[in-house]
Amino acid sequence: LQRLVGIQDPKVSDDLADFKTDLEKTAQANIAQWARPETQAGANSGTWLDALRNTGVESDRYNHAAVQRKQNLDAAQARFTNDLKNKDDKISTLETAKEALNNRVVAIEQEHDEEMKRLEAINDERNAEIRELKQKYSDLENESRARIEDLESERDEYRLSVVNLRSRLRDRQDLTFFTPDGMVDTVDHVRELCYLNIGSADGLQVGVSFSVYRKDNSGVGRARTEDIKGKIEVVRILGPHRAEAKILDEQLGSPIAELDPVFNPVFQSGQALEIAVVGAVRLDGLSRAEFHRQVQRSGSKVSVQVDDKGEFLDGRGQIITEDEARTLISARTRFIVIADLGDQSTANAELKDLYRQINENADVLRKEAEKRGIYEVGLSTYLEHIGYKRRQIAWTPESADGFPAVLPNGAHSRAVGARGAKRESSAVISGKFSKRRTPTSSSTGAISGLFKK
Repeated sequence: LQRLVGIQDPKVSDDLADFKTDLEKTAQANIAQWARPETQAGANSGTWLDALRNTGVESDRYNHAAVQRKQNLDAAQARFTNDLKNKDDKISTLETAKEALNNRVVAIEQEHDEEMKRLEAINDERNAEIRELKQKYSDLENESRARIEDLESERDEYRLSVVNLRSRLRDRQDLTFFTPDGMVDTVDHVRELCYLNIGSADGLQVGVSFSVYRKDNSGVGRARTEDIKGKIEVVRILGPHRAEAKILDEQLGSPIAELDPVFNPVFQSGQALEIAVVGAVRLDGLSRAEFHRQVQRSGSKVSVQVDDKGEFLDGRGQIITEDEARTLISARTRFIVIADLGDQSTANAELKDLYRQINENADVLRKEAEKRGIYEVGLSTYLEHIGYKRRQIAWTPESADGFPAVLPNGAHSRAVGARGAKRESSAVISGKFSKRRTPTSSSTGAISGLFKK
């Protein structure tokens, strides 16, 4: 019995109580050790049968649960197997689709590569054509540029030839298309006044000066001024066609007389004419401001100018651009007056740069005037035509910038009727005029016999 209940070394004892106690303790200890918690109640009940019965019940229950779990596991395994099969089928389908797509991609890439090769071939052809066209364009551009330079050179030569021929023709024929602005009606030599047949109705203003020509003149406004016999300045407007003028200058052997024509190149009845001026306005007794006033008195104005600093200026003296200056040479421009352009051969580097700029900008206006057939006239000649009388004729160190100075008249001419060449004056007074060769004669009071008859 001891071995049956798990006692490995059975003990022999005469004491039944001890035997029973040991046997119960051993059985309960084994039941407590090896039975599940649900069967331990049988051990506590004190009977092995209950413990065994409970153990059997629990074993059946666990077996039933195991069977149930086995069935659930089999069902789950079946579902897993089915899902795995479905997944494999789906993967197979996707693999097939992937392969088809890969084949399509390969085909598209192949088509793309072929198309790219075709486009690259076309691009290479186009690039070759572009390079060829660029080369042709470059050659044509170089050829055109050379041709343009040749044409511009020819044009400049033709222009220079035309200018020279026009200048020679003007010097040779000295044609004029101007007409007198009016005539002298009467002359009062005692008061040094004369009266003109032009007045307020002709737009005449006080201060306008005129050149007075001989009656038998060869034309007013010509380059040669030998027909000019005097200069007058309007001092009073007497009526629509009558004005009083002061005689500023006249030839002693040919005084101003009735019916002598008067002329001012920028005065025209009822019209406001314009002139252009290039260079420094430097004459004895005349400043740029005084020159503007003389032009304004004639009813005209200066439209554009190149000043002493080589800047383009408008009539108000405001600095303007070259393009703006070009536009101010218009059909209303009567003359382009050439003043002092400076000596570019000077050794002074600063003045040389200044004179170069003055000449360059002056050439811009001169070429624009040439296109429009506008006459060039020197400052001295222009002043002589408008009848301006210099307020100062004697040279002093303070009256001018210095000498030598260019004299427009008085030089020896090489042919009959030819214009005198320019020469320079050093302002040195000849010793011939420092003292008289003969003493001044005094009157004896005797009357010539020519006047006694």
